[in-house]
Formats: sequence, structure tokens, C-alpha cells
Amino acid sequence: MEQSKILIMEDLIGAINKLQDIFNTLKIKNFVKLPQIVMLGSQLIKNKEETESTEFKEYGVFLHLPDKKFTDFDEIRKEIECQTDKLAGNNKGICKKTINLKICSPHVVNLTLVDLPGITKIPVGDQPEDIESQIKELIMLYIKNPNSIILSVSPANADLATSESIKYAKQVDPKGLRTLAVLTKLDIMDKGTNAWEILRGNSINVELGIIGTVNRSQQNNNDNKTIDEQLKDEKKFFNKNYKEIAHQNGIPYLSKRLSQLLMHHIKKCLPGLKMEINEELQQYQGTSKSCGETIKDRDLFIIKIVTQISKKIESIIEGTTMQKFSGLQNLIGGPKYRKIFDDSFNTTLKNINPEWTKEEIVNYILNFGGPRPLVFSTDFIFLGLIKIDVERLRAPSLDCVQNSHDEMEKIIMETIKEQQELQRFPILERKIQFHLKNLVNNQLSIAQNSVIELINTELSSVNTNHPDFSIKDAFKNMVNPEESIVYPVFENTQNNFKFSIPNNSQQQLSGFSLGSPQTNIKPTTNFTETFKETTSGNLMNKKTETEAKIIYNLIHNYFPIVKKTVQDQIPKIVMFKIINHMKDNMQNELLHKLLKENEVDLLKESKKYEQLRKNAEMMIEALKAAKKAIDDIEIRQ
Repeated sequence: MEQSKILIMEDLIGAINKLQDIFNTLKIKNFVKLPQIVMLGSQLIKNKEETESTEFKEYGVFLHLPDKKFTDFDEIRKEIECQTDKLAGNNKGICKKTINLKICSPHVVNLTLVDLPGITKIPVGDQPEDIESQIKELIMLYIKNPNSIILSVSPANADLATSESIKYAKQVDPKGLRTLAVLTKLDIMDKGTNAWEILRGNSINVELGIIGTVNRSQQNNNDNKTIDEQLKDEKKFFNKNYKEIAHQNGIPYLSKRLSQLLMHHIKKCLPGLKMEINEELQQYQGTSKSCGETIKDRDLFIIKIVTQISKKIESIIEGTTMQKFSGLQNLIGGPKYRKIFDDSFNTTLKNINPEWTKEEIVNYILNFGGPRPLVFSTDFIFLGLIKIDVERLRAPSLDCVQNSHDEMEKIIMETIKEQQELQRFPILERKIQFHLKNLVNNQLSIAQNSVIELINTELSSVNTNHPDFSIKDAFKNMVNPEESIVYPVFENTQNNFKFSIPNNSQQQLSGFSLGSPQTNIKPTTNFTETFKETTSGNLMNKKTETEAKIIYNLIHNYFPIVKKTVQDQIPKIVMFKIINHMKDNMQNELLHKLLKENEVDLLKESKKYEQLRKNAEMMIEALKAAKKAIDDIEIRQ
């Protein structure tokens, strides 16, 4: 039963090793925080001692050369050096890529170590000036992993207070909960000194313990001293100098302790690790799904996308979308058109009124007619001034059309932007955008022409027969005996008004046609209040003043009629020429253009999505394998 538990625990290490191999093979580094032992120490100590003593060499296999077994460990060293030069250059540089070496032997415990670069402060050889910061960054990358056990290696013949490995460990593990300290070079301490206080844990606070070792020297290597001989000598050293704690020190105990720590640590981390892997798997499966499946039917896919876009645009225009609006500045579609028509356009037109002053109208009268003064110039002056006022309606009308067009373009862009599936195919996206913009731009031109035609129509003929135009109001209270020689009065002949000059000198005035009287629209301003009784010399006589009053009243009677027509027609033009036309025609127009497109591959996927899918599929493969490895362990448990 006990043997079964040991096998199960060792399977945990094998499972984690398998996960590391999976992620390393796919070049996925530090993605999942795997439980592992991270060896941290000075460059001199680690390179020559700890890594050699824990190997118990039989044969080795590199992850980058999985089909080749190295039985000569000198060849293993050479391969490590060769791969190091390949990855980090031959100038004693470093890199974040790992060299994975598996040592296989029936005489060793199941153990995995991450051997980090030795800590150095001064560049050696051609190392860069910032080599210390580079090494620190790499070390922190591994030891800050909360699932890692920090193996902090320090020499016994140096002050522990200055140990760089202890200093780094405390930065990420201040309470020492996941730090195991290793004290090397016990056999070469100064005479009269020993490491009793340190090995008993009285000098540094590390929860996982402190283990001392006696390592191989260069002389041992030169003498070809075997590992077995080395271990026997180490055992004799501890029995002689540290007899009470000899069984808790030395390379064999260190290896066993590390294996036990790693197994228990893995078991502790396993539930959280499984949860993390499942969460990441779901995330990348979602990413893969968002990238979309392979399109089997080109035309069917285009029809689907175009239909989605058309329906979305229509719902935005109709105001039936459930999109949230945070304020007026974020209105879109139907509500925005209502704001353009009601608030912007109507408000602008409301503020446009005839602004002719007394002096301006009198000036037009006095400068009219050439050398021979006319008997009556009211009709001609009225027509000229009212056309100037009507022209002022052109710009805001065209602005209304332009603003409506701009809103339609905004709807198009926002709708296309929301089509996540369409983002896979930038060519198709650009084509849809191009054709929809062309369509709305064509309709802009048509709508602008309609507005121009409407204003030009109003300018071409002043309809004094309009039912809302009131001649009677224009001449109201202006006929009296004193002024009868100055201006005409009216006769009603078969419901038509004509001018009649008193004193038996009737004359039909050519070119001046006034319609039947109505009282629907009244002058907006009292002329008498506007035109004070002021004169400019002899030029301001009674006739001129009276004609100016008539012209003023005619303008203020007729202009509201035109403004009302424009105010009514412009939104209708926008609705008919732009909005409704887009709703009714954009889907068919797009399908007609896109389905016959053969010059380019509309469904050529973007490089971004190609890479995104590739990465997602790679991660899904790795995470599924990792999940299976963990599930297998749980089944055996």
C-alpha cells in the first residue's frame, strides 16, 4: 500500500514533467503556473557543483533532440554549450528560452529542476553592460510564480547576509514559505568556523529547511573521482563534523527532500492548476469559435452577412434597436434624424425672417425705374426682395440633407464595425463599406438636386394666388382720401382683385397679379412701429413711405408661406431620397455587386485572424493534453 502511494506521488511529478514538455514543445512559456523547483544561486557555485551532484548520470535526452540518447556526459555538456551559444550567442549572454534535459537512471529520484543563470554583477567577456538587470528579470520571471519552490544556493564560506540568492528569494517569498536553502562548500570553511547555527535554522528563516552539501572540486574532476566515491566522502565529512544532523544533510538527502517537496507541492497545487487549465481552455475555445468556421458556401455566407447588415441598419433607422444611449450626443439612427429635422433644421428656419429695414426698402424704391419715375413700383420691389429672402433658405436646407447623409454614413460604419464575423474578411468588409457609401453618396447628390430644384422653383415664380397669401392684410387701413392719389385701391371683379386708380383714371397695371384675399397669415411686425415718422429730406415723401409699407407687408405675408413649404418638403426629400431609398435598396444593391465579384477573393481571411486561430488551436491542443494528464493522475488516485 505504501509502495502504491509512492508510485502515485511520483506519477504527479511525471504528469507535471509531461505538462512542461507539452508547453515547451509548443514554445509556450510561463503560460500556466506549473509547480516546479527553481534553482537560484551564484554563477560560480551552481555551474560547477549543485547541478553536477544531483544528476546521478546514466543517459540524457534533450527535448530539442528527442530521438537521440546521450550516454557520454561530456557530450551532454558540449550539447548544452552548443545550444546555449545558439540561443544566447557565444558571448556569455542569456535568453529566456529553456534547454530541456532529461536524465534517466534507475538510481535517482524523480525530480525536475529549473537551473537559472548564475547571478552576476559584473559583465564577463563580451556580456552586455546590463547583464545584471537581464539576469534579474529572468530570475524574477520564474521565482515569482507562486507555484514554484525556490532552491536558494549559497556558499558556506561567505556571509549569508550578502547572499544574492537569499536576497532574491525574500523579494518574492518574504516569509520563506516556499524557499529551501542549500549551503555548499562546508568542507572549505575557514579553520575554527562551522555552520551549526545556520544548519539548525537560527540564521535565516526558511520554512522548507536548510541542507548542507560537500561538492566536487576541480581537483576531484581532474582525478576522475567517481560519484559514488564523492558521496562516500561527503557522508564521512558530515558524520565527523555534524554527526547529530548528518542524516539531514548531503546530496542524497537533498535529492530525496526535493523530490518529496515537489510531489507534495504538486498535489497541493493540483486543484488550482486544473481549474486554471480549464478556464484557459474555455477561453481559447471561445477565441477559436469567435474566429469562425471554414466557409464552405461563399455566396450563402455573403447573403447572410448582407442580410444581417441590412436588417441592423433598418432597425437603427427605425429606432427599434436595443442599443443604449448615454446622451443626445450619442443618438443614432431614427432618434438622430428626428433631432436633425426638429431641433436643428426647424430651429434654423424659425430664426430666418425678413430683415429689411425702412432705409433699405426706401432705397430700393428710390433707385428703381431709371430716369423716368414709375407711377407704382411696389410689385417689382416686392418680387426682388422676397426672392432674396427665399434664397436664404437654400443653405440650411442643403445642410439638413448633408447632415442626414452623414448620419447614414455613421450608421453604416457602426453597423459594419459591429459585425465581428465580418472582421475576418477585410476585403469583403471594404467592399461592403465601399458599395454602401457609393449608394448613399449617389442619393446625397440626388437629394441635393431636389433641394436645389425646390428652392429654384420657389424663386422662379412668386405665387401671389396662394390661398394663404393675403393682399387684403397688406393694404389694410391704408386707403383714405388723402392718400388715394398715391397708391391703388381694390375692386372685386368676379373674385379677382385688380388695381384701380381713383379720380376716374383707372389703369390695369401690367405684370402685377394679386390673388384673392385670405387672412390666414398676418404681418409678423407692425410696420407703423418699425417705420417711425422720420424723413430724409424731401426724398421721403408720402408716396415712398406708403409703397414701403405695402412692400413690407407683402414680404411678411408671403415669406412664411415659402418657409412653411420648405420646412415641410426638406425632411420629406431626405426621407424619400436617402433614408427610405437605403432601406429599400441597399440589400439588393449589395448582393448584386458582391455576388458577381470575381476579381478578388472576398473571403480571404486576414493575417490577424489566421494567426489568432493558429494560436488558439495550438493552445487548445496543449491545454487538452494538460487536462488529460491531470485527469489521468486523479483517476489513479
